[in-house]
Amino acid sequence: MSIITLSPIVIQAFDEAKDAFGTLSDLKSAVNNVEAGQHPDLHEHGDWSSIVTKYNNAAATINGAPVVDNFDSGPYTISADELANCANLNNNVAKLNAYKQALIDAVDGGNNGLEVIQGQIDIINQTRDALTYLIGVFADAATNPLLTPYNDIFVLDWDELQSDVNHALETYASAVNSQKAQLTTVIANINTQIGNLAANINTIIGLCGG
Repeated sequence: MSIITLSPIVIQAFDEAKDAFGTLSDLKSAVNNVEAGQHPDLHEHGDWSSIVTKYNNAAATINGAPVVDNFDSGPYTISADELANCANLNNNVAKLNAYKQALIDAVDGGNNGLEVIQGQIDIINQTRDALTYLIGVFADAATNPLLTPYNDIFVLDWDELQSDVNHALETYASAVNSQKAQLTTVIANINTQIGNLAANINTIIGLCGG
């Protein structure tokens, strides 16, 4: 089976990063409630070191995992003598068309991988929005009467959010974008093969008067 896709450990890294996003999203919702005049239970300093670790670990995993490229062209090999023998035209064309279809299927698998990556990029963008919001709110905690009761917590959180967490998120985003670039390149190369193969099939048919 010919496979062009993401490594399973990359998918696992994506799942780990989702946990970090969930924590930030939950905090954003709680702060939204504070600003709306509600009183959620915000009495503990956030465990941001855990989120930083998750993002950094996920980034390291992704950076160490190349795109899975298990395409096997062996079953579609045709010798020069076979190609030159027009008596084998039908068999040769059938094998080359099967090769072309296998390449098309491989591209489909790669495109599915790109959809998964795009889903992760969407989550990263949502996380950036939440982080930017939280950093801004926490910076104003001392002057916002609704936030003043939580100021001691927010001052500590603001420092970690705007430095450690923000940096870890961008490190993770860079790794995800690198994985996208790798997969995009593999897909582009295969699409070039598909175009060349289609042209070669037509040439072979023409040379044999088919």
